[in-house]
Amino acid sequence: MVKKRTRKDIEQEIEKFGLEAEHLPQKPEKKRVYKTITFSLTEEISREIDMLALVPRTFRASRSDVVKAGIAALKRMEEEEYLALLNEIKQHN
Repeated sequence: MVKKRTRKDIEQEIEKFGLEAEHLPQKPEKKRVYKTITFSLTEEISREIDMLALVPRTFRASRSDVVKAGIAALKRMEEEEYLALLNEIKQHN
């Protein structure tokens, strides 16, 4: 037969549980590495980012990965080449 638990028994179990939980190792707070930024894109540019994200076949690339890769590619350019490309983009907008 099962022993009927009293309110006092339940409260003791709850307190015991709480005391045991205090001694569990705490997870360190995660520091957010990325900052969320919102900016406007044309529908065409948004589609192009999506299409570029689908190119890899051996891994998954996100839209953010495509933007990061684009920035990495721009940083590798000579300043003159980068400025010419930036000027071209500005003129077409």
